Amino acid sequence: MQRRKIDLLASAAGLVATIVLVVAGTYFYQRYDFAQTNVHDQLVAHHIFFPDKADLSAEELAQPGVVKYAGTQVDSGAKAEVYANQFIALHLAGIADGKTYSELSAASRANPDDTQLAAQVQTAFRGETLRGLLLTTYGFWKLGQEARLMMVISFAGAGFLFVFTGMGFYHATRTRKDEEFVTVPVGPPAERIVKDLIHA
Repeated sequence: MQRRKIDLLASAAGLVATIVLVVAGTYFYQRYDFAQTNVHDQLVAHHIFFPDKADLSAEELAQPGVVKYAGTQVDSGAKAEVYANQFIALHLAGIADGKTYSELSAASRANPDDTQLAAQVQTAFRGETLRGLLLTTYGFWKLGQEARLMMVISFAGAGFLFVFTGMGFYHATRTRKDEEFVTVPVGPPAERIVKDLIHA
């Protein structure tokens, strides 16, 4: 086959792959942007703030994420995860020796006249619900971060292929039309060497 034809075919395949990667990168960018925008807008609308550092208790000061974001609004997936796992979870652990809503609810049904237990049930329910919602938001945000990584990989791959595709087309223009793709023939001496190696 002619060398020029091989260059053109390989370069055309590279061009198609480049276009595919650009389309993929655009798709991942849209997913990333959608996730980040929605997470930010939804969190900001709820007006959730970390307490100022001066107002943190000793237990809260022991939580590195809470200290890091002290005084700031929860407006990203990273902050939502910290607020859920290091702030809300800390306070839920202080309710009725760390019992869950399910455990407290069962105990409350067994003791319907216990008003303190009923109040603990409501507090645990609200805290666990908010924590669950924030962690779901964090998961959605994390998927957006993964989409961002895929976007970077796709665009980087597209750029890499674009350069080599351009080089392939350039090489095709510099190659004579009648130049053949040269293969190295395997003659009797080479065959003899291979046989000697096999039977050695």
